[in-house]
Order: sequence, then structure tokens, then C-alpha cells
Amino acid sequence: MRKFLKLIIASYIRKKYNIKVIGEIPKPPFLLIANHTHILDGFFVQSIIPYPISFVMAGGTYYHKLVNPIFKHFKFIPKQKGVPDIKTVRNIFKVLKNGGVVGLFPEGSTTWTGNYQQVPPGTDKLLDKIKVPILAAKVHGGYLSKPRWAKHERKGSIIVELNTFNDSSALEYIKYNEWDWQEKNKVKFIGNKKAEGLERIFWFCDKCNSFNTIEAKDNIAKCTNCSFEYKVDDYGYINGKRIDDIIYTQKEKLKNYMINYLNKYIVLGIGILEERELFKPKLINKEKGIIEIFDYGIKFNKNIFEFDKIKNGVCFVSTVFEFIYEDKVYRIKSENYSYLLYNIYKIRSGNNVHIDG
Repeated sequence: MRKFLKLIIASYIRKKYNIKVIGEIPKPPFLLIANHTHILDGFFVQSIIPYPISFVMAGGTYYHKLVNPIFKHFKFIPKQKGVPDIKTVRNIFKVLKNGGVVGLFPEGSTTWTGNYQQVPPGTDKLLDKIKVPILAAKVHGGYLSKPRWAKHERKGSIIVELNTFNDSSALEYIKYNEWDWQEKNKVKFIGNKKAEGLERIFWFCDKCNSFNTIEAKDNIAKCTNCSFEYKVDDYGYINGKRIDDIIYTQKEKLKNYMINYLNKYIVLGIGILEERELFKPKLINKEKGIIEIFDYGIKFNKNIFEFDKIKNGVCFVSTVFEFIYEDKVYRIKSENYSYLLYNIYKIRSGNNVHIDG
């Protein structure tokens, strides 16, 4: 099955995304680490590695009933996001001891900005303990092929640059800024509907500063309050600006907005709340409702989640804010508000925060 998928899918991925490789690949066993730029990064690196890779992946994806049998077959390793997991570490060493290849994205989540993210504490110590080669893969162009906020792909070119290390110095190699690379290389990424999804990172209008008034269609986004327009060009810039600079500005505006609205509440919109067991896939409850923000926490129907009791909040894919509350895992699913919820949580709590973009 692996050989069949390797032959058919890998060749398709390399051709579709125009993947080019620089560097050499060691023989197993080895640990593969890479910067996390695109939801399909695992496919990108597997398409160029001639050996099967046991990827460490988010438990929320691993335990999905439709794909779990496939992940088990390929010996993928599940991990609960934002939580130290000794079982995951043991499984990593087990695969390597048996002569296999383990794939790890130290950042844990794909980047929202195109910049390398802070990795969880202890990652360097894990790499220093591993007694096999560490193959570091630096992916160029993955983010611009489909930014995490975007709803549609663009056609460009992806370069995977490889280098082999023996310790945690491999982490320095994959520290990478897509926008610095783009400013030097000016690679076009052509696509349709490039603006759709901008609502996920544009919380305030640049011109009138109104909150939650941006709507996107095709290649243009517009403020419903003042009609100011935003256009995404073929190089990934919005009105000539880099996404990482835009998100930095949006975060600063959000901080000021939350201070001014300290004693008020914000209604974001409709979402879905899921309650699951910690470290297990079992769904306990699921309901639809309105997402409201108070100074003390998040309210969803009758459920209240106080900021100072929320632990390990993370963004899961592009539409889910996931966190631990009283030994349960909760997910708030919404089309446009996951990254906004995550940043509100960071501003309000200041503790137990997993760095994400």
C-alpha cells in the first residue's frame, strides 16, 4: 500500500506543487524536522523522501473516525496539541530504535504569518537526546501556495532545502521567514479568489478602524462600513503590504480594542462547540450557538469559559479554537473567528499560552 501511494500520490504532489529539492537524504533511521508552512507539508516532504515517515500529528486529526485507520496503518504518532505528552516521546524513540523515520514539525501548527513560530519548551532537549541523524527540511513557498487564512490555493513553486545535523542546532536551520525569502525572489503565486478568507486575519479596517466589518469575495476584500478595498496580488502582498506586518498591526489594534471594551461584551457570531475527553477521541457533546466575549471569559450558549482557567489554547486547522478546560478538550468551530479567539485568549489570560504565528 505504501509503495502504491508513493508511486501515485508522491509523483502527483511533486508535479502539482512544482516541488524542487536541494540537498541529500541520509539512510534510516533518522528524524525529519521541518518548518510548518502549509497544511500539506507532510505530503510535500514525504513526496521527496524514499522511505515511509511516521509523522507526529495532532490528536484531533489522528483520531478522526474517517481517517484514523489510515493513520494507524502508516504508524503515525498522535499528540494532544499544547500539552507535554510522554507517550508521544516514547513512540518517537520506538520508531527510531526499530530503524524507521519519524517526521516532526516542531512549531506544532502551520504559521498564520509566514514566519517561523516559537517551539514548545523542551524540543531542543528532545533533539539532543536522539542518537540518529536529524534531517532538517526548510520549505520555501509553502505558505504563499496557500496561506493559513486563505480558502483557495495558488499555483507557484515550492523548494525544499535539506541539511543533516546531529543535535538541536537543526532547529536554527529551519527558522525561516517566507516574506524575507519572497522579497528576494519575487515568485508569483497565481490563483483565483485570493482574497477569500481575509476576514480571518483582518479584524479591523485599516482606514476607519471599525471592528469585524471586512468581507472578501474573489480577489478583493471590502470594509462594509467605509467601502475601503484590499487587493491580494500575485506575489501574496495585500495593497503592497506583507502579511506578517499586517497581522502584527491587527494584533496591536486588538490589544487596544480589548482594553477599551474591558467592561463590555463582544458578539462575534455563530459557531459550533464540541466537548471531548482529554487524550481520547470520544465526543461528549456538540451544540450550535453564539460566540460572545466578556472581560472574564468566553460565553457559548450556557457555557462560560473563564480566561484564567483556560489552558493550552491553540488554533486547530483554520477554523477551530481548541483549549483545555477542567480536564476536558473543547473546540469552538467558526468560519472566521478561530485566530481572533486565540489572540483574544492570549491578551486576556497571559498564561498557559502556546505561541502560534
